[in-house]
Order: sequence, then structure tokens, then C-alpha cells
Amino acid sequence: MINASRRQRIANGSGTAVQDVNRVLKSYTEMLKMMKKIKGGPMIAGGKKRKLPKGLR
Repeated sequence: MINASRRQRIANGSGTAVQDVNRVLKSYTEMLKMMKKIKGGPMIAGGKKRKLPKGLR
């Protein structure tokens, strides 16, 4: 996603360590994965999709 030299420049510009930049990027990618799962639709226990009531569609 972002190469090492760019991560170094981001760290230098923000006054943080490269490890902190890596941690933020990892958190961001994990959040994107979670959002994609949530976007899939309403889920119930067991991973089965269910329909929303008419008033909530």
C-alpha cells in the first residue's frame, strides 16, 4: 500500500516513529475490512442474513 520511503517521510513530517505510522496503517486496513463485513447487510448469530422489517428498509 505505502512503501518504506513514504512511511519514513510521513513519520518525519508528523514527528513520530515509523512504527507508529505502521500501527495506524494496520488499524486503518483492519477497520476497512470490518466496514466491508458490516456493509454486507444485516446478520444474525451464526452468520445468516435476515431481512429487515418493512419500516427499517
